[in-house]
Amino acid sequence: RALEALQALKEQTLRRDEEGNVLMLLDEEETKAKNLVSGKTIDIDALEVQLERPIINNSVRRVLSLALAQLHVKSTDSAIRMQAAVELNKRPNPTIIPLVKEALAQEKDPEIKSLFTLVLAQAQLESDDPAQRLAAINTIAESGNLALKPKLEEILEKDEDGNYYEEDKDVIAAASSAFSSFESKQWLVSQVGNLFYGLSLGSVLLLAALGLAITFGLMGVINMAHGEMLM
Repeated sequence: RALEALQALKEQTLRRDEEGNVLMLLDEEETKAKNLVSGKTIDIDALEVQLERPIINNSVRRVLSLALAQLHVKSTDSAIRMQAAVELNKRPNPTIIPLVKEALAQEKDPEIKSLFTLVLAQAQLESDDPAQRLAAINTIAESGNLALKPKLEEILEKDEDGNYYEEDKDVIAAASSAFSSFESKQWLVSQVGNLFYGLSLGSVLLLAALGLAITFGLMGVINMAHGEMLM
């Protein structure tokens, strides 16, 4: 029942009348509205009702998006569940852990399930329980998602005396191992990228050299204009 009202608030079709009833506009002309408590449709023009629109700011929108995402995780539409998972992935926190676990148990779509798993891992990183933080790090390490590397860097941060802010030694060891794995993967990706870049640049230079060589072979004179253009 809350979902309809929150969605209307997000779409700016939520209104309140003089008696405090919560209404949702049904048309762009604002002639019809639905009472979200009773479910009745009212004619705004006939009743001459004065409606007030709630003003929302960015802080409200952030909370609203998170609330809608939590309500959408049980939707029967896979696209809506994916959108909810993406939204929860932006703002993970320990309060959503039970909800995400329940969603994971029911989810059949592999792509959505994978995203929910990462949402759960990020939420568990904020937990006060070292066991949950350890499980989260293991999940992140298995995913190999380089976008989560900054999360590991936060765990491995040290104070001015060189001591870790993280107190649990097992969590530190797991984070260090996962971070090293991510570094190795990133190095490998970088080397592969450098290889393709080198081949691309080398092919251009080869074409330039072949052009100059053919011109010189046919004419017996180096084509300076050709070289100048390529340079």
